[in-house]
Amino acid sequence: GRISELEEQVEVVDALKTTNEELKNHIRNHEAEKNALKKQHNEELQRVIRTLDRKNKDHNQKSEELRSHIKRLETDLRNLEQSKMENNGNLQIKTQELNAMSQVFNNFLSLYLPISLSDFFLIP
Repeated sequence: GRISELEEQVEVVDALKTTNEELKNHIRNHEAEKNALKKQHNEELQRVIRTLDRKNKDHNQKSEELRSHIKRLETDLRNLEQSKMENNGNLQIKTQELNAMSQVFNNFLSLYLPISLSDFFLIP
């Protein structure tokens, strides 16, 4: 009785030890899997972050290029408006000069044309 009782207890202890080892192994495997997944996720995140950084840098560079392009266009526009104003001023002066010359020419014609016409037609 007593010996077989002790033998049963030893068997139970052995079984518990085995179960305990199996549980420890299971936990170790689970931890290893968890760490591998965590590492993989971190690497993926790093990749995504690098891609986003690169895209952000490209975007910022394009924005800068656009900004400086817009500044150049604004400068060109101001210069065009300036030269347009100057041209308008020159045009007004030229128009005034032409009007004055035209007036002189008309005066000249009104003075001399009647004479030269009558000479041309030999009117007595």
